Amino acid sequence: MPALLIVTLLATELLVMDRLAPAVAYGQFTDFYTAGHADLGIEYNASLQEFETHLHVGRNAIVNGVPLVAETVYDLETTLVTSDGFAQRPDDSGLGFAFAPLGIETGEHFWWLPQNYFDAVSGGDDGLPHLGWSANAAGTFVDDQLTLALVDVMSPSGIGLYSLWSNSGISANFVHANFDGIDASDALTLATSGHDHFNLAFADPNGLTAAEGLWTITYGVEGELLTGETISSTFRVNYWIGNGSPVPEPSFALAFVGLAMAAMVPRKRRHPRHRR
Repeated sequence: MPALLIVTLLATELLVMDRLAPAVAYGQFTDFYTAGHADLGIEYNASLQEFETHLHVGRNAIVNGVPLVAETVYDLETTLVTSDGFAQRPDDSGLGFAFAPLGIETGEHFWWLPQNYFDAVSGGDDGLPHLGWSANAAGTFVDDQLTLALVDVMSPSGIGLYSLWSNSGISANFVHANFDGIDASDALTLATSGHDHFNLAFADPNGLTAAEGLWTITYGVEGELLTGETISSTFRVNYWIGNGSPVPEPSFALAFVGLAMAAMVPRKRRHPRHRR
């Protein structure tokens, strides 16, 4: 991905975003995705010549406290992806410190959305989100590929550590990580058909508690059309991380229209799970 695009996207976002403030007020979130399979979908609208994004949630996934009876599409701006599962950075000294991009020390814990389906469904209570990343634009872009770049990280403390990686045996292949800043290397390639799953980590230099709350991650997507024109845009995904979840009980969903002033509904605290 051209470095100029990353720098341009980041500069644009920083002009309109306050890192210490939520991207949207809590009361504007209407849907809460807490478990089951979903894909963050990227589609190309040829008539408008722009990318469109959404959250495509599968049947039996948990949204607003209840299982879905059918696949449903949700607006990313008004949907929270939530996780209260966490894992521990392994002793990876024998792996060349492959997990260094987490930005935390060996033995410290981080909040986690797992790549592996079985880790997601065994996450306790109703499980954890099993979030995939998909594109739907086959035959439109050069090499049938798009680039998904990390543009900005907003965390509860303002110094949060976000990363995204895929498992490679017992090691890890990090493609997004802001522990050393954000540049053109913080990008992954997505095929324009099919989908992939990755691990997501949310950590803080001051520990798990400091990382709890609302995270807003801004991504940039770019592709070169077969005609030679480059199409790019940014979008945000909102994550609620940790035990102090704002997810409403099913029978009280409507009461959370004024969520910014309502009391938080605590969820059962999970015990640390040691994963790689």
